[in-house]
Amino acid sequence: MKRKIILTTQIILGIILVLMIPAIFSSHSHAESGDFYYQLSWNTDGVQLTDDGLHLTNNQGYSITLEEGYLVSYGMTLKDCPHSHGWFTTLVNSLNPASVSAGHSSGSDDPAEVTIPTVENLLSPTTIDYGMVTLEEPSYCEGFYLMGRAEPTAENLPNDDFIGTSLYISGVATAPDGSQIAFEAETNIAWGKLIDLTEQAFIGETLTINLQRDMTTLFDEINFANITNDEITRQVFRNLVKNAAFLVIVD
Repeated sequence: MKRKIILTTQIILGIILVLMIPAIFSSHSHAESGDFYYQLSWNTDGVQLTDDGLHLTNNQGYSITLEEGYLVSYGMTLKDCPHSHGWFTTLVNSLNPASVSAGHSSGSDDPAEVTIPTVENLLSPTTIDYGMVTLEEPSYCEGFYLMGRAEPTAENLPNDDFIGTSLYISGVATAPDGSQIAFEAETNIAWGKLIDLTEQAFIGETLTINLQRDMTTLFDEINFANITNDEITRQVFRNLVKNAAFLVIVD
């Protein structure tokens, strides 16, 4: 008799769960979401722009005139903050994993990812509207910024010769003793880094995620008298990601 009662109870609970599944999926599919607008920008404090180029001084004492420069911003994404969805959502995950994974910023179906290879003229640093995504994770704590090679369809491509290039810079560096060193360096390597947001970005609000790079420190740690062109481009990439900030702006 006792075994029969247990079996009957299990059958009833199973029926209830089956009846709840459509509601569970419906609730999950209508999760709260928020629009995030991406921007690329520059901090140009300490930099002088003139007709003959961009002027700055690095932390090695070199006065640098950048006469020509292009950088390719390839893409960016956001990484959600560590969190738990609770037992109820865990149950949904186990029943419908494809639906749940579509809401996470990871994998090939990353909903936070924007990939728009865009050539930026370093002599005309401006703010660029870089796209919009609609996200469903509760909050986001980090952003990933990627620089990479220009494709034939890249935005603001200066000419076809730049296809396949990720960074090009040329100019003159004046040492503390007054000696001048001309430099010209380019590369096709990609470079990226995961960077903390200045504050958590929560869904439910319309937000602008502004990736601000620092122009003043572009050539820091570079001793132009004793460095290869390949090392110059790599150090510029290091400086760009080291001193970048993902600014969270509530619109």
